Amino acid sequence: MFLAVARAPIKSRASSHDVTDCGCHAPADAGAPAFRSHADGDLRYPAAMRSWPVIATLIFLARGLAIAAPAREDDTLRAKALLERWLAVQNEGAFTAYEAMYAATFTGVKRVGAKVKKLDRAGWLRDRKSMFRAAMVVAASDVTVTRDGTSVVLEFVQRWEQGTFGDVGRKRMLLDLRDAAAPILAEGLLSSRPVLTETACRRALFPRAARGRVGPAKEDDELVQTQVVELSEAASICRVDHRLDKDSPTTVEVAALASGKRWKVVEKLSFDLAAAEVNDETSAHEDVQLTTFPLTVREQALLLEVKQSKEGPMFQERTSQSQLLRATRTGLQKLLEFSSRSSIGEAGDGRVCEVRSSAKHHRGFPDLILTCTSFTESWHDEDPGDRGRKEEPEATTYQWTGADYEAL
Repeated sequence: MFLAVARAPIKSRASSHDVTDCGCHAPADAGAPAFRSHADGDLRYPAAMRSWPVIATLIFLARGLAIAAPAREDDTLRAKALLERWLAVQNEGAFTAYEAMYAATFTGVKRVGAKVKKLDRAGWLRDRKSMFRAAMVVAASDVTVTRDGTSVVLEFVQRWEQGTFGDVGRKRMLLDLRDAAAPILAEGLLSSRPVLTETACRRALFPRAARGRVGPAKEDDELVQTQVVELSEAASICRVDHRLDKDSPTTVEVAALASGKRWKVVEKLSFDLAAAEVNDETSAHEDVQLTTFPLTVREQALLLEVKQSKEGPMFQERTSQSQLLRATRTGLQKLLEFSSRSSIGEAGDGRVCEVRSSAKHHRGFPDLILTCTSFTESWHDEDPGDRGRKEEPEATTYQWTGADYEAL
């Protein structure tokens, strides 16, 4: 779970700064070390920063934490509270409060692609101030707190979004909790990779979108909903719903986007949903649901379900068509397809299916188990023995062949 994130109102488009530390436009190679020394051992920091405290701080940021000790409970609570405050001032666009958290002796490391630049407090804040000109969303997860001598080490996975740019990576901070006003001594991003933002998602599908519509004209469909589903480092899913007005059918666009210098649409699916019908006695709805499905350590699949429902006095009817899809840099691969239906009233019947992954793997992919349960139910039969619900489950296992899934 990501820590408290307050989404600030959109003020303007993202700035064009090319920084991969805390939201930037030149994504760094995932897993690459953020702090590098040269072959001759010279950290090549600016002349004004050539002091042993600065060198020690930079080395701390670059090295592992083998000597770090567990933090005391009060240190952990204070460090996490500081992190929440640090997130809040950025999401609120409060630069004055942000800069006040940085110590006078602060040292930071900025990454621009593969380049590394060391900055003192003034340089760091001058660089960051430009980012506060537009709304940003910053979140943190996987937080750890340890102690390194008299200082506290705060590490977390940072997710940073602004306009069409987003990245995620592990960040490390060195804190002096004795200074409640300005506790941040050092900061740097250890790794970074791009992530798809909702703004980039909409722009990829509708490059001419403007003023809440898919295009610049007043007659263009209005944008209703945007959803981003991350499946792997190479591909994400972008969903955009649009309609002419609230009484019109809704079109749901679901696209696979490949990461790169720009997010590229590699395949798109479209679904037309009838407008909801509601009266005094009955209601009818259609919807598309997207959820992630565990596939491998590095990759998730997409479970796409198109659902229809109709309800009224003493009855309920539901149907769904489901696809399990794998997103790659070239498109969407259908791994499995199945459907479900149910009709419930004074009597009922149906066949409901669900898929799950098995603990068994073949060629790096889990076996898939599709369980379909046929049922009948009746509560008013003359014979009490015929009353109730009867179920007949049936399970089929599918195994990865190296190219797709086949039933065993």
